[in-house]
Amino acid sequence: MFVRALQPREGSVKTIKLINLGVHFLLELCGLAALIYWGLHTGEGPMKIVLGVLLPLLAAVVWATFRVPNDPGKAPVVVRGWVRLIIEATFFGLAWRP
Repeated sequence: MFVRALQPREGSVKTIKLINLGVHFLLELCGLAALIYWGLHTGEGPMKIVLGVLLPLLAAVVWATFRVPNDPGKAPVVVRGWVRLIIEATFFGLAWRP
């Protein structure tokens, strides 16, 4: 009886997965915002536009192109999980600037 009480209900697992996807999406947006902020405050003259617009755009294109097979939506380029992990670590590593 005690073990049965610890098993998650079907609806709660779906809710947790939905919340996880929402938090992941918000972190992606924050990462892009951080890249924009960094690019606009690092460059001088036309480099502000290049770093502030093209770098986040390139990051978003790479993020959307390379997916693992079980990601939601169609995967333009299917990669293994460790490749996607390296892409995500690089993205969030570039976005994190002390």
